[in-house]
Amino acid sequence: MTPEGPEGPQDGPDVAETPEVPDAPEVPDAPEDPDAPGTPEGTADAEPEAEEPPKGPIRRAFERTKPLHGPTMLVGGVLWDFMTLRIDRLWDNLFLGVYLLGFALATVLQLRVHLATGMPGWLEKRIHWVHMGGQFLLGSLLSAYLIYYVRGAPLLRGALWLVVLATAATVNELLPRWLKLPELWVPLLTVLSFHYVLAAGPVITGSFIGSGLPLFVAMLLAAGVHTLSAVRWPGVTVDLSRVNRLLLGSTMGVGAVVFLELLAFRLDLIPPIPLTLMGSEVVPEEHDGYEAGFFGQAAARLGIAPTLVWTPGLRVRVKTPVYLPKAMSTRILHVWEHDDPEKGWVRTDAIPLAITGGRPEGFRTYSSKRHLSPGSWRVRVTTEDERELGRVRFDLEKAEVPAP
Repeated sequence: MTPEGPEGPQDGPDVAETPEVPDAPEVPDAPEDPDAPGTPEGTADAEPEAEEPPKGPIRRAFERTKPLHGPTMLVGGVLWDFMTLRIDRLWDNLFLGVYLLGFALATVLQLRVHLATGMPGWLEKRIHWVHMGGQFLLGSLLSAYLIYYVRGAPLLRGALWLVVLATAATVNELLPRWLKLPELWVPLLTVLSFHYVLAAGPVITGSFIGSGLPLFVAMLLAAGVHTLSAVRWPGVTVDLSRVNRLLLGSTMGVGAVVFLELLAFRLDLIPPIPLTLMGSEVVPEEHDGYEAGFFGQAAARLGIAPTLVWTPGLRVRVKTPVYLPKAMSTRILHVWEHDDPEKGWVRTDAIPLAITGGRPEGFRTYSSKRHLSPGSWRVRVTTEDERELGRVRFDLEKAEVPAP
């Protein structure tokens, strides 16, 4: 039994050596993948993305200029409408309505991305193109209103807000992504819809409208955009605090727009479109007249007036062609005022004139006055409720030779 003793211990170590412990570290070497030798599985899965072909020069240029795509489309829309739009054509105004609805849809989709309320994946991948399309439509609408308001004489009053609006929209596009304010998108849409109804409504309906209908349509469209932006897509978890915070800020912006539009309407800061003063001419009898074109009207707004030689006892005639859409008619006023050294501008006459629409160059009408005195004069062209279309200013200088 003595020899069996050592055999027992010998068998013991033999059994201990049978698991072959050195084989254990060879387990990582077993998956010899020729595509990713010795790399973890997660790294191997990321290989297909790294194997994308290199971007071509056109694609690289597209990526580098991506921040400029929105402003470029904005300017493109402005130029497109400037070259093609006619404000007296019904179809052009209907197309502007389609532009407005398209911009509203683009606003809804971009707000849904910002609020993470969800949308189809194929559409979310193309949101950049949606944004560029929205900017083109925005530029087209801004250009349309610029044409409406700058076509006639009241340039400084009618177009100043538009320049500010277009500048704000462009600057907002050029800001870094984290500085952009989505709370401003719906208020901007409210401004556009208000002025669309105000400008296109008379052309479509054939009658003038006040501020009530444009404000109602603008607020209704803003409410629809807010609702469609906040509706949760099936299967998407929404941060309600984020949604409520943005919608609150946007709604406050819409309220501010409504207040400012009413104030501007009250203060006669919005021109009475579609009525447009196309130009003016001052004609003293038996003398050459002075014709005030676009720059002459702007000069009159700044207080710059031509000096006309005038013979006492003869009439001075002021001609003002006024544009009005086809199938419309209304009355305007020529309000004659004299600059008194002590009292300032004093009204002397308010002459009503009937006009009819349909002439691209404007309906030609005039008023005249005989009993005048030397000095500064102006004729304000207004609607019957005295909303000003423009003004004609001139200085009268007494002629040396009296009238026979």
